[in-house]
Amino acid sequence: MTMKNVLLTVLILLLTLASCSKKQQELEIEYRGCKKMKISQPNYAFLPDTFCKKEGYGGAIRFEFQIDRGKDCFYAISLDEVTFYHAQGIEYNVRSNRSYKIDDPLVIIDNEKVSFVFCYWSNDSSTIANLTNIVVSWNIVSEYGQWSNTLTERIDFPGKPISTALMDIVKTIKVNDYYQIFKIWDHAAEDGDIVTVHFNNDKILDHYRLTKNGEQFAIILQKGDNFLSVLAENEGGSPPNTCSIEINNTEIKIDAKVNQAKTIKIVY
Repeated sequence: MTMKNVLLTVLILLLTLASCSKKQQELEIEYRGCKKMKISQPNYAFLPDTFCKKEGYGGAIRFEFQIDRGKDCFYAISLDEVTFYHAQGIEYNVRSNRSYKIDDPLVIIDNEKVSFVFCYWSNDSSTIANLTNIVVSWNIVSEYGQWSNTLTERIDFPGKPISTALMDIVKTIKVNDYYQIFKIWDHAAEDGDIVTVHFNNDKILDHYRLTKNGEQFAIILQKGDNFLSVLAENEGGSPPNTCSIEINNTEIKIDAKVNQAKTIKIVY
């Protein structure tokens, strides 16, 4: 082999090593980026019952969310926990999809926006008819096996009552005026906590997003016992759901998991 050929071989070898090193660096950057995958609070909508075409009886819900970081790493969606309830807070045995890969026809990817259709079904029509809400914990996984943050959501079926069995009275307040103003806010980090508030069985705030500054609302008390109930619809970006309510100069901190309802008893 001539000196020229030797030099050419060495040059090719050096270029190959440099290319491999650059590729390795790119993979390392991508891997580190995948460790920061984060998903946002989803929007959801109920679809026609026949959408999923499962045997028996059931329904479908479309979830839509943003991948805030690491969108190029997205490989699959995993539903770690799915629990179905009826009005007494009793769990129902209902079958459902639990995982989706990116090539699943039920998954649609549009840049950083992802949607998927969650199907559930049962052989018993009364089981489906009596469902009041679902609690779902889910996240996404990268092709490297890295997991995003986990979100937990309560999904209420339209027109169905709150699960009263999950309530508990955390504070009793006595007041002398039938007209009261209460303030509600997130007493920890503002991270997307959502609550639904009932007053004497009437829904007065539906899927209300808590803020750090908060808002004020008026209520009219009836003579005797009154009940202001706060239901955690999710746990925001950092569990648990951290809600505060101030009424009659008294602050009540309500830290709750999804599907928990905490109640303030107001005696007038």
